[in-house]
Amino acid sequence: MNGPYVPIASSLERATLDRLDKYLARHGIVCQLEHPAAYSERFVLSVVENEASRAQRILEDIALLGGDMQSAEEVVDIRCNEVECTEIATWLQLLLDEQDEEGSPIFFYRPHYEAILDALHDKSHVEAPLFLLRGLKPFLPAGPKRVVMSVALREFFDLIEVVSSDESAEEEA
Repeated sequence: MNGPYVPIASSLERATLDRLDKYLARHGIVCQLEHPAAYSERFVLSVVENEASRAQRILEDIALLGGDMQSAEEVVDIRCNEVECTEIATWLQLLLDEQDEEGSPIFFYRPHYEAILDALHDKSHVEAPLFLLRGLKPFLPAGPKRVVMSVALREFFDLIEVVSSDESAEEEA
């Protein structure tokens, strides 16, 4: 053992942490996945203390980690009619099919995005965590392409931009 382990990610589901673990292992960082409370579905991913800052740098663009986990509880209630839900779900499904690449937010949070997709198909609303919406920002189509898209999609893209700009404003404060 190279020293004590320190947590680098917590309050995420096991499937997400397993993906983070495998991703870090490919970068030569040994991780330890722990289940701190038997009654909880949450796990903690830890690394050897002297590798923590390196692990954080590797994950900083793809994962919601550390002190930012309170954002995992913040949600936006998206309400739409059946047609609008179908349009948003279709775009999200295309994104899941095309962008599930190692290192992308889609790769690490696929089960969460699939849950949003399922809710869009089954209900007229979905509670989407802010951090998941922010993770979609890099995949938004350019402005000129949006002109030909439905009003529902344009409003959904606007929502993603607004919650992403809120995060930028918080970081600057």
